[in-house]
Amino acid sequence: MSNLKKYLTQSGVTYPDNTALQVSGTSFTYKELQNLAAQFAGGLNRLQITSGSKIALWLPKSAEAYISIFGSVEQGSAFIPIDLSTPAARVNYILNDAGAEVLICRTCDYRKLNESKLHSIDLVILVGEKGENSVYPACAYLHWDDFMGAEASDGSEKRNASGAVSRQFDKEGIAYIFYTSGSTGLPKGAAISHRAACAFIDWAVDCTDLSSADRVANQASLSFDLSTFDIFATLSAGATLVAIPDWPISSGYPFARYIEEQGISVWYSVPTVLNLISESQRKSPFNLDCLRVVIFAGEVFGKTDLVNFQRHVKSARLYNWYGATEINSCISHLVTADDLASKQSLPMGMACPFAKIKLVFDTDSDVGELFVAGESLMSGYVRNGRIRKNSFVAGLDEEDLYYATGDLVQEKNGLLRYHSRRDQMIKRNGYRIELGEIENNLLDHSGVEEVACVYVDKAVVVFAVPYASCRNLRESKLRLRLVEKLPPYMRPDKIFIVDKLPKSVRGKVDRRKLKAIYRDRLEQPISVKLSEQESTGEVIA
Repeated sequence: MSNLKKYLTQSGVTYPDNTALQVSGTSFTYKELQNLAAQFAGGLNRLQITSGSKIALWLPKSAEAYISIFGSVEQGSAFIPIDLSTPAARVNYILNDAGAEVLICRTCDYRKLNESKLHSIDLVILVGEKGENSVYPACAYLHWDDFMGAEASDGSEKRNASGAVSRQFDKEGIAYIFYTSGSTGLPKGAAISHRAACAFIDWAVDCTDLSSADRVANQASLSFDLSTFDIFATLSAGATLVAIPDWPISSGYPFARYIEEQGISVWYSVPTVLNLISESQRKSPFNLDCLRVVIFAGEVFGKTDLVNFQRHVKSARLYNWYGATEINSCISHLVTADDLASKQSLPMGMACPFAKIKLVFDTDSDVGELFVAGESLMSGYVRNGRIRKNSFVAGLDEEDLYYATGDLVQEKNGLLRYHSRRDQMIKRNGYRIELGEIENNLLDHSGVEEVACVYVDKAVVVFAVPYASCRNLRESKLRLRLVEKLPPYMRPDKIFIVDKLPKSVRGKVDRRKLKAIYRDRLEQPISVKLSEQESTGEVIA
């Protein structure tokens, strides 16, 4: 059965008294979690929220968040996790674009939304304090305790739970939708089916030899695709999922301490977090010998940084996983002693058994763009509540549709190695950022005529040209705009107001020159005057 529901169901029978989840100081056994998931699903059914609906979760890591995920899967609806730091305007867009019927969020966060624009929401479930009536949703709503505590009175739970009534969206068997940065200026939702999710999870459990004795950390945000391994691979093995608090990624100290205190045996995160742990170990070392498996993905792990980290976890197996939200991890490499000793960059590895890859080369080049296909591929992007399949590439072989990753890759001795990107998409702290989305949001500002965004020396840098009538445009005004539109991880590190952008002879923005300008700016903290030949003016702080 290719359905995420099977993992909790099977482990609930095999390991009923094992601890399934630890979150915010509370533990749940598999039997308890299974009952809570059924209770949640029953609540949806009683309220005529049929299977195949879309359940949006705008919550921190909490018991309510995990129960909502498991309950949505149990009931046969798709869950849409939204990071708590996401601006309200962006949440509004995601809810409408996905066509979400249910929103579960904290009472204090619901107040931030523009209720008049929540066109698809049939039910709001509020978590937290009960405020004044004036802040309650205009549509149907319940508080979490009331929703979970309601009793069935007419047998509707049993009748609807069969899935006889199902929304059109469920024809694809969608398990969840992850929204990522989009180059058009708007986020896009990748719809992942149960079949696709299970293909990855079943392989991942075997790859890492997960067992009921493991304690698996969930460090990634619930809206980040790394969390699917943490949650569902753990359930599959009957292991314990330990929710890491939503700490800012600024210090490795709390993570290292938590690993030791909680006896974490399996850890999956972006290399940025592992670098922070490595740095903190030099100052305040903790015993990390409990780690059996460490997996990293989402961005390149520099060789020097990897070697430094490995010194603190010498008994752990290290895996480099590569993938995209649209197909999850589909390439894997077990780090060897030879890798650590080599002067070469770490290989991406080889395709997982459920995945197919193709490299498409330009003329006379050994570097090709990576295209991926296989069982774990998304069903498509959601747009206005429907799944669109126009983002796939056909014709690379006789039967499969492929996803173009945009990554340029080399193959040497049977191993794939990352080279660079074809487009303006970057990854920072594991998050995918389309620089074009930042540009388009700034172009919507009435004072901005032109804008260009570059990624240089691990910094996202914006150069904005104001209209002649808005020469007094300030950086603070643009930052305020982005705070309203973009989550923190997408906001630029630097914004420069300039008279012109440097252009090539063909009239395109010269992004290489912009990177050079930025580096010059760092070396010359006072205003930098650029020559007329560079087709730009003064950079203003």
